[in-house]
This record gives sequence, structure tokens and C-alpha cells, in this order.
Amino acid sequence: MGTWSAKRGRINLSSFTCNISNVASYYFITNPSVSLVSFTGRYATLNDGEKNKKILIGAVGTGETYLDVIAGWDLTSGWATYGAASITDLNTLTGAASGGVLKSGLVTVGELYKLTFERTTTAAVAAFNLRKSDATGLGTSLSTGSSYKTSITDYTYLGVGNSSAGTTDITSMKAEKVLTPSSTGIWFTPVSEDSEWNPNAAAYTVTIN
Repeated sequence: MGTWSAKRGRINLSSFTCNISNVASYYFITNPSVSLVSFTGRYATLNDGEKNKKILIGAVGTGETYLDVIAGWDLTSGWATYGAASITDLNTLTGAASGGVLKSGLVTVGELYKLTFERTTTAAVAAFNLRKSDATGLGTSLSTGSSYKTSITDYTYLGVGNSSAGTTDITSMKAEKVLTPSSTGIWFTPVSEDSEWNPNAAAYTVTIN
């Protein structure tokens, strides 16, 4: 979770984890490892290990809400295949190693998504992720359960891929755009951001002035 330390009025936090929505109208931090509700009106710098983002902390969150951008999904409608995969029916794909399905036009760079995925498969691994047009996944792909990902440049596709030859039956899949932050999170106004600052870092060092 990290620990706070204070020096000369400045507050520092190491090993701070959170999820970040980083796009106009949806600038917020949710699920912080340490509550930020006491720091409204103050400036903060988030360092991802190399790069900095400076923000002005705004209103306190009231709880996460979502919009599932693939609600009612059907693999036979609007999903493309890659890597010699084929779509068998509305929730089943079959393919060789590194084959799968992609869907475009639903993800916006900077937006935060809560991905949920459950399946049965004869492949070694079948996983869901934000992906590039060439099917490269953003960080670790989700094989089961839920995880949060902030879309970055080029990673604007949703995709399911098999790591080896096999058939995957998807039993549950959501890509929920997060619309509002948790009750321990905050809205923010961006002040500055270094090029290639990472909104998906495993942890941050935070300085609050």
C-alpha cells in the first residue's frame, strides 16, 4: 500500500497504487492504495519510475460507475480474426497458436476500462486485453477474473487470443469504461505530463504539495 511521510509541509508516498482515467471529461484516480480525499485543492506529482505527471486534486469520488462498451457482444458480428483463427459461433473461437479475435472502434486513448473475462479452453491460455491492430496486448493479458487498463496510443482494440492451438468458449466478457472514481478516489485537473508517462504503472511515487 505504501507509506506517507511528511517534510516541510510536503507529503510523500512511496509504492502508491491506483487506476487512472486520463482523458478530457474523465480525469480521475480510482482505487488508490491510500485515500486521497483529504487532499482536495492541493497539487500532486505522480512519478512512474522515470516520468512525471502533475495534477491539481479536485472533488472526491462517490463510487465507480460503468458503461460496458461490448454489452450484448457476439463474435459473429463485428469481430475480426487474426493468426489463422476462426469464429465458430457467437461465443466460440478456434485457432492455432497466437490466433484470436479483435474488435475496433470502441476504445478511446486515455480512458480507463475494467475488463472481466471467464472462459473454458483447450488452449494453454486464452486471454482478454486491450490490444494493437497486430494483436499485441497491453501488459499482462487477463486469463480470468477482472483487471483495470488505461488505453494508451495504438492500444485501441479489444481482443481475445489463444496462446496455443485450441478452442475457447467465452462464458463472460465485459469491457466496462469507468465513468466515475471510487469514494476514496478523486477527480483531477491535469497540469503537465512528461512524454510517455505511464498511466498503467505497477506503482507510483507521489508528492503532494
